[in-house]
Amino acid sequence: MAQIDQSKIQEAKRVVKEKIKEWYKNIRELRLEDLEPNIFLAGAIGIDKARDFIAFYVMQHVERSIVTSFGYLIEKVAKIIGPYVELCKKTDRPKNEPDKGWNLKVVKNGKEYYFEVKSGPHSCNRNMLTSINEEQENIKQEKPKAIVGLGIFYGKEEEVFSTIKQYYKGEITLVGKKFWEFISDDPDAYKKVLKLMIEAHNEVLQESLDKKTLLELMEEKINELTKEWCKKYGDKLDYNEMLKRFF
Repeated sequence: MAQIDQSKIQEAKRVVKEKIKEWYKNIRELRLEDLEPNIFLAGAIGIDKARDFIAFYVMQHVERSIVTSFGYLIEKVAKIIGPYVELCKKTDRPKNEPDKGWNLKVVKNGKEYYFEVKSGPHSCNRNMLTSINEEQENIKQEKPKAIVGLGIFYGKEEEVFSTIKQYYKGEITLVGKKFWEFISDDPDAYKKVLKLMIEAHNEVLQESLDKKTLLELMEEKINELTKEWCKKYGDKLDYNEMLKRFF
C-alpha cells in the first residue's frame, strides 16, 4: 500500500494554513460597505431588524469568499499530494495543452487524464455539464488518446446527483475516496487530507493572539457592524428609507 510522503503532507498543511490566515484577515477587515445586501431578498424573507440583516449578509459575504477560494485551495492540495498530478491551475497551462474542460491533469501508467474537478456530488447542474461535455469533446479531438473525466473531492458514488449520472458524457467519474486514491495511490489519502485540514486550523487558532475561531470572529464582526449600522440608520429596518440608500 502506497503512502503519501510526510513532507508532502506538511507542505499541503502549510498552504492550507496560509489560506486560513487569509480568511481570518478578510473577516477582520470586513467593512459595512463591503456587504452587498439584496433588499428584495431581505424583504421576501421578512428581515426587519438590523442585526438579522447584517448577520445574513455577513454570512453570505464570507461564505461566498471562502467557498470560492477553497475550491482553488483543494486543487492545490491535490497537486501537492498527488505524484501523478502535473498541472492544476488553468493559468499554468503550457501552449500545447487544451484550453478548457479540465483543471487537473494526471499522468499515470502511461496515460493522460484530464479532470474537471468539483467540490461535491451535488455541485453540477445541467448547463454546467453541457459546457464540460463540449469542452472535453474538444480535448478528445486534440488528444484522442487522452482520458477525460470528472473528479469529485468528497461524497459517495451513490450520492452523486442524478443530473451528473444522466448528462455527464466523460469516460470516468471518480468520487471522494476513489478520486484521492487515484491521484496518490494511497487508499487513506482522503483521511489524511481531512486530518491536515483540521490540524492546519488548530495550529492557526493556537498561533493567533485572541484564540478565536472563524465562527467566533464572524459573530464579533456581526456585532461590530450592527452597532455601526444602528448608529447610522437605527435598529428597525425602514424599507422606504432603504430604497433611498440602495437605489
